[in-house]
Amino acid sequence: MMYVILMADEGRTIMSENERWIVKCQKTEDGTGDIIIDLPQELLDQMRLGVGDDLELTVANGTLVLTPVHNATSVRPMVSVVLRQDVYHAYRMRLERLLHISVNASDLDIHDMIVAGFSVSLIKMLCDDGTLSDEERDRIIQPKTLKTRLSANQLLTLPESDRLFRFVHITAMAEVIFGDKVKAKQWLSKPKARFLGESPSSMVATTFGTHLVEEMLIQVSEGMSF
Repeated sequence: MMYVILMADEGRTIMSENERWIVKCQKTEDGTGDIIIDLPQELLDQMRLGVGDDLELTVANGTLVLTPVHNATSVRPMVSVVLRQDVYHAYRMRLERLLHISVNASDLDIHDMIVAGFSVSLIKMLCDDGTLSDEERDRIIQPKTLKTRLSANQLLTLPESDRLFRFVHITAMAEVIFGDKVKAKQWLSKPKARFLGESPSSMVATTFGTHLVEEMLIQVSEGMSF
């Protein structure tokens, strides 16, 4: 157990004595030395964070500081290198249709789009056409926050845009590799022994998990059966 006194992002929020939260920590047991911190939803909402966001933990003058680490470069160059040219082109066509990312956009262009923030209306569109399930939507942005953003026609924050891109990126990869939207959705939602019973869709909640799903999809594209 530990006390969270302060969290930092672009600005910072300092908790007063009566605003302390007690949170649980657990080791990831993956050799990285990382820990998982279970923060209260109220605190997540205040800091505009979501489950799966990466945080840097430091201690200053007896105060615990949690700083969001924004990993906005979710697509690794290996995707364009490993996938066959026709498969990669089909993948980029889907990104253009789903997120309005030009097929000619560079990795840096995509990074800049994520940082700038996608339109919140894209989430509604992707839910309406079945690309995003309600569960996946809620992993990207809290329902209450989504409603507020839609009414104000606001952009998604960097963490929200990054999570949206990860989900769409993996969905687009699965669709072109399986050649069928329904089969792709079934594969993404089915628990995998490799992920200790977690589904690929749930693994996309973190950048590291997204890379693991990418690797599995690439193996599928190379003819390995899963």
